[in-house]
Amino acid sequence: MAKAEVWCGFEHRDLHLGNVCARDTRRGDDGDGEDLGLVGEEEVVELGLNRTGVEVTIIDYSLSRAAPAGGTEEVLFYDFVKDKQLLQGEGDLQYDVYRYMAAAVGQTPASDFVPGTNVLWLWFVLRKLLDATIILSKEARGKREKKVTVVARTLEVLQDTLELINPGEMTGWQIRSAGELLDLGVEKRWFKAEEVLLA
Repeated sequence: MAKAEVWCGFEHRDLHLGNVCARDTRRGDDGDGEDLGLVGEEEVVELGLNRTGVEVTIIDYSLSRAAPAGGTEEVLFYDFVKDKQLLQGEGDLQYDVYRYMAAAVGQTPASDFVPGTNVLWLWFVLRKLLDATIILSKEARGKREKKVTVVARTLEVLQDTLELINPGEMTGWQIRSAGELLDLGVEKRWFKAEEVLLA
């Protein structure tokens, strides 16, 4: 998504879980137990890209925004702000994200590039994944042994990332695009810089 932001001013604008396809690429490989290894309390865990054995494909670009030539002459977009049915939906967090997107865009034309919408959807996906996972509270984390599994540390990193984004309060965001989220990952040594080069 970060590459597409740079290449064509891409915003997905509809990245609910029905539009995220995941495929196990391990093909019967049970892994080498690396995720169950122990790391020190302060030891940096490199998440790495392509490390999970899961390949993710994003589909359904009907609400997306992109400038295919990389410029602004021809911009493909759906004016979701005018879609009252979309913005009035109820029953799942995804409908709140549509309203958060409308707030992020504000009075800006829907054809303009507002990469914060990608951050909202990445927050949504991360939130849904973490809601399905048991994570130690910060208090419990402080009381545990000095060593944790790599998978537990990974979940902590993801939880900490989730806390950096408050969709209800658009001002003061620390992460304003999918690219900035990758930059944060490199800074915190979750990924190697060469893994996430956008060039």
